[in-house]
Amino acid sequence: MNEESKHVVGELKKLVSIERKNTGEILHYFYVIQKRRIFADYGYANIYKFGIKELGYTEAETQIRVTSSRLLGEIPELELKLNEGKLSVSMAHTLFNREKKAENAFSLEKKIEVLESFENKSVKECEKEIFKVATVMPVAPEKVRQVSKELAQITINVPLEFLDEIENLKNIYSNSHPGITTGELLAMLVKKETQKLDPVREPRKYNQVKVRRSASGTNEKCKRTISSALKRKVWQKYHSQCSFQTMDGKSCDSKYGLEIDHVRPLALGGETSIDNLRLLCKSHNQKLPLISLASRI
Repeated sequence: MNEESKHVVGELKKLVSIERKNTGEILHYFYVIQKRRIFADYGYANIYKFGIKELGYTEAETQIRVTSSRLLGEIPELELKLNEGKLSVSMAHTLFNREKKAENAFSLEKKIEVLESFENKSVKECEKEIFKVATVMPVAPEKVRQVSKELAQITINVPLEFLDEIENLKNIYSNSHPGITTGELLAMLVKKETQKLDPVREPRKYNQVKVRRSASGTNEKCKRTISSALKRKVWQKYHSQCSFQTMDGKSCDSKYGLEIDHVRPLALGGETSIDNLRLLCKSHNQKLPLISLASRI
């Protein structure tokens, strides 16, 4: 890692720290303006219109800040954790409001307990914590509705394991279909299954691949082509994730856009073997040759 890269990341981290501090302070002032009804002095009927028209936030941005500021007003010590980037309170406030409407209002102690369980966790991890304490809600029925001339929206309930499998499939298709959405993926899979199972369709015919041979009569593709069995071994060896590691041992572990790469290039006599193959994400597969070249200069 060169000094320029360290400088860029260092400056970004400073800005992130400032952003976190500003977030806590903004919520504090939202709470003050709401409590003192300062928005009325500016001709607005409520804090929402003040946030949208006076501050220029969108409706969604205003909603998040207002709900978060109310919780901050109830538990002032949360501001420090917000400034340190340890906590996001908007999800928690939504949970508390929903429980209150369901006549299961949380006590202050319970709210603090829930918020502590949110510390240093991603949105998905926080959602799991919410379901541990939330009132069981009835499962919504499946729905299908047309949303445009060519599109329909489907609402379904699926097991959590299904989401992991969908994400895994997106990673598998990430090279041939980068950025594929869940809807596009499901449409593609349904079409493939229909083509395979529909008894009316004729079987698909595949063209035979012509293999060039060198003057010695050996197959030129043998050296470069990676067999399906060998590909499977490479993916198993690296647990279906990028194998790149920094000098200090930090692993990439990305599962998106994975490509099999020769450690020693074929042009330099490298072999297509399990010991000379590795699994890299697209970014590191493109970056490593540059790093290798820079080390030689």
